[in-house]
Amino acid sequence: MGPKKPEIEYIHLRRLAELRQNKTPPEEEYKEAYKSLHQLAQGAMKKGPFSVTIGKSFPHIAASGDPRDFLSYAPYWWPEEKDGQVIYVRRDGKRNPDCSEVKDQSQLEALAENLTFLCLGYFLLHKSEYANHAISLIDAFFINSETRMNPHVDYGQVVRGANNPTGKGRPEGIISTRFLARVANVIPLLEDHEGYAPIQRPIHLWFANYLQWLLESPIGKKEAAKKNNHHTFYLVQVAAIQQLLYAEGKYRCPPAQKTIQDYYTNVLPQQIDKKTGNQPLEASRTRQFHYLEFNLHAAIFLAELGIDAACYDVYCQQQLIPLAATHMIDYCNNKNIKEDMTEGVRTVEIIKSRYGDTYDHCYTRFLEMARHCKDAENISGPKNAIAQLWFRKSSQYNDLSTSNEINHTPAIINSNSSSSNSSAEEGGKANSNIESKGSKVVAFFDKILHHHH
Repeated sequence: MGPKKPEIEYIHLRRLAELRQNKTPPEEEYKEAYKSLHQLAQGAMKKGPFSVTIGKSFPHIAASGDPRDFLSYAPYWWPEEKDGQVIYVRRDGKRNPDCSEVKDQSQLEALAENLTFLCLGYFLLHKSEYANHAISLIDAFFINSETRMNPHVDYGQVVRGANNPTGKGRPEGIISTRFLARVANVIPLLEDHEGYAPIQRPIHLWFANYLQWLLESPIGKKEAAKKNNHHTFYLVQVAAIQQLLYAEGKYRCPPAQKTIQDYYTNVLPQQIDKKTGNQPLEASRTRQFHYLEFNLHAAIFLAELGIDAACYDVYCQQQLIPLAATHMIDYCNNKNIKEDMTEGVRTVEIIKSRYGDTYDHCYTRFLEMARHCKDAENISGPKNAIAQLWFRKSSQYNDLSTSNEINHTPAIINSNSSSSNSSAEEGGKANSNIESKGSKVVAFFDKILHHHH
């Protein structure tokens, strides 16, 4: 089947600028990543245009009748006949295959993916043809009056049937457009191309209108009020768009910094149990591992964005992240899961690089196990290889900015230091929990790895 399309993660603009300024050929360790990027950018030149209007026909059009309105169907809702009418009922974790009849989300995700390859290709490989094609894709999806997506998600994750006669969408539909965060993330890579100037104002206007809808519409406010992964991915979109629109200079963005700080101060502590690392709202779902990872992945997106947009390091203050990661890994030990554990690889790689490993190397063991599991193909190939370009696998990342900009105190998981500060004390308790959880998975991973080797 081939590798899966990777979930969105934050692409470090500062890191890419550093690579671009390097006049010497790429180091040996980056050769495969550059080769993969060239391959992907060349492939993207043949893709598109993309639009939510492509291939639309009744009945798979929003209730508004406007084919430019983004439409997606609630994935876990199934038809049943009741009193002579067809209603839809929820079956968590069981995806209704006819949701694929609507192509809007796949069109958006294809746009975001190919735009990423083209923008990175232009920025790092210095080929203007990549930027020219990227601009044409942006024009078709966001600017052209006939094919552009309207800047709202009023018809996202629609529940069909007689129980929703208006055909309006749900707050949960906003997660269907999370790849807009990737679009907002990579557009700045085109800024020094001569063809970007004519589209800068209209693309910024589109995202400004969409951000206003996110913040002020009834659907947006309801999604913001949720407590689980829907809230976190909502903030991923908000913060990424804020960085695009309101960055001061190249990167620093106070509105995005406030969004990220508010999340880590007020929301994350409510999502993660500080004693166990469990995420109760995600653990209650039928695909428990997927949702434990999914929310943590979104939290990591915000943390990484904070480094670029705010020179703000949440890692040195926040021990709930590694605790949640260790709980997620521990779930692999306690349950004979049938889910794809490779979904957690990028999240664990980033957490390991920022915090270091646990004293008994449970992150390393998880990654090794995932790379030998039945789904290992999902984390192979060029699309996964290019992540090395924007993410350095090191816990020391001061060089992403100047040393006096980033407030960074490395968070050491196996630390013997003490402090009177209450948050430090809680961090120490979290560290103890991480160590005890990590030791439980060692024997399990050893057995699996021995079997595969």
